[in-house]
Amino acid sequence: MPAFSCLLYFLLLSGSRVLAICPRACSCSHGHRVADCSGQGLSQLPEGLQHNIRFLNLSHNRLQDLGGRLSHFGHLRTLDISHNRLLRLPSDLPRALWDVRSKGPIGKQLRGWHLFIYFVFYFILIRKTEQFARVGTAIVTPLSEFYTS
Repeated sequence: MPAFSCLLYFLLLSGSRVLAICPRACSCSHGHRVADCSGQGLSQLPEGLQHNIRFLNLSHNRLQDLGGRLSHFGHLRTLDISHNRLLRLPSDLPRALWDVRSKGPIGKQLRGWHLFIYFVFYFILIRKTEQFARVGTAIVTPLSEFYTS
């Protein structure tokens, strides 16, 4: 019984290090908080990504729809969905997201007026509960950059 207690104690102390698993189609670094799943021919989000991931590169895959699959990544700051088969941006982008990179077909569709309309709806309707911080007369929003080319 003491050996079992020692093993249990070790597992409790090491916590996420034992449980942190990188999906087979990705390469992970920084304690699995950075995942590069680019160029793997993925048609769906890989299983097993850490919930506390900060950077996710899904570029150069065959993703068509990510709806409903990104919201639980509450710490995600950078998302690269360039060169996929997406027809629209996911509607459930995490609140911590600052940087969305989308080169390729979706980026071309979202330029100019369409991009403006998307962000108006995104920030007003989808993030209606989001609290905006006011600094003087400027409104600081969570999503600070969107790359389309």
